[in-house]
Amino acid sequence: MLALCDADRLSAEMSAAGLSSLQGSPGRGHLGGVGDVYFDDTEALHGCMQPYAELDQADRERVRAAIRTFIAERCVGETVELRTPVLVAIGYRI
Repeated sequence: MLALCDADRLSAEMSAAGLSSLQGSPGRGHLGGVGDVYFDDTEALHGCMQPYAELDQADRERVRAAIRTFIAERCVGETVELRTPVLVAIGYRI
């Protein structure tokens, strides 16, 4: 994920995947959902992260508890306000 936040690296990876007419633009993003809704929305993503994927259930619960505390401190209504730069890219396979 960190490698793909660099515009040049993202473009190279997309080209290597056979995509052309690449367009990218930086922006700002935020996460939605509070509490277990956050985990429902991100569990598949977390499972792709090798350090998280290797945890046993007890350690996953410890991580989830830490994340719950972190996001609870940053809630605005039903949204978790974690402002972060994002890179959105679109490519076409012809």
